[in-house]
Amino acid sequence: MDRKKLILHIGHGKTGTSAIQTFLAMNARLLLDYGISYPQHRSFKIARNGWTSSGNFDAKSNLQTILKQHAAGESKTLLLSSEYLFRHLLLDLSQDEMRQISAEFDVTIITYVRDAVDYLVSIWGQSIKREGNTQNLSEFVQKNFDYPQPVSAFIEKYQGLELQLVFRNYSRQREHLIPDFCGIILNGTPTDFLSQAATHNRPVNRSLTIAEYEIQRQFNTYCKDKIPARFVSDPLVNYLPDIPSESPDISRDALEHLRLIACPRIKKANALLPSDAQISFDEERLKIAPEAEDKTYTFTADQLSVLVQSLSAGLQPNTGMVDLQEFPSPTRKAKILIRDVALKYETGAPVTPEEALGLLELIDDAGIAGPLVKRKMKEIAQLLETGFPQKHP
Repeated sequence: MDRKKLILHIGHGKTGTSAIQTFLAMNARLLLDYGISYPQHRSFKIARNGWTSSGNFDAKSNLQTILKQHAAGESKTLLLSSEYLFRHLLLDLSQDEMRQISAEFDVTIITYVRDAVDYLVSIWGQSIKREGNTQNLSEFVQKNFDYPQPVSAFIEKYQGLELQLVFRNYSRQREHLIPDFCGIILNGTPTDFLSQAATHNRPVNRSLTIAEYEIQRQFNTYCKDKIPARFVSDPLVNYLPDIPSESPDISRDALEHLRLIACPRIKKANALLPSDAQISFDEERLKIAPEAEDKTYTFTADQLSVLVQSLSAGLQPNTGMVDLQEFPSPTRKAKILIRDVALKYETGAPVTPEEALGLLELIDDAGIAGPLVKRKMKEIAQLLETGFPQKHP
């Protein structure tokens, strides 16, 4: 009898993990039809909205318990996706523990790497967005960059074991990330699967503009509790996902320092990586900062609207996560929804549960929703909340 399979998608960080996890959460039931179990997690609701999530494994998860459930279950393949898994496998799990796992399951570990400067800009941006960092890029690179050393350490730890290590370079795969990932987990061309899969029509966890980074950095400086991201970056990213990112400046001295520390590490990692996942030192990604400049930062009307509404909500007592109910306006939200669904006629992509519920809510708002529409609204809301449809007698 064929052994069961275990697929671990471990990131690492800033390699499109949120986009992959949004896709997986939206298609967990379809994956089951293809023999792949992607277990429920409390983060699925926000993942389906296209917001940043932790996948279906985190620090509170117990890998051994999950594997016992998989061994006793019906699905042939178990898929876990989490950036936390990279740290867990590198620092917590021993080689002997992995040998025991690979003795019971056919193990595949999927890791996306990223070109060095592309990765640097992304982790610096993440540190501004959600970690309270106050350094500009030139200051950040002096103390906070060891990439891709952890990748080399991970390969050296697991390359001799009875398992499959799969590496991809996100910097070259980002435009077709989902088809690439599905090709790995389905072990072939995923055309049939993708033709049935629900997709999200907007970027997930986008990078910020230079002006957005600067206002977040200033809030990080003066808000000592280090939680201003939920009033600045998070609303901007979640409510204005289509704004393109911008390349930051770096000083000449900082760029030279980056070359000196990164290039030897890249050389070591590339000696361990397959040829199609090689990491490059892509310094063209950066702009050299002028010696002296009085910078001007520009915001659109939509950016200002999100910021003002979010910060106004933050001034209220006992405020939790910011939810801008009126952005975009109800009329604009309806137009965006209708546009997105209409464009699927050309591509043949299926309508997502979120889109279906949104259309039914428009019918309800217009006062023409009968019992069938109201029942369908409840069923879809139940599906989005739990991942499973509501059953009726």
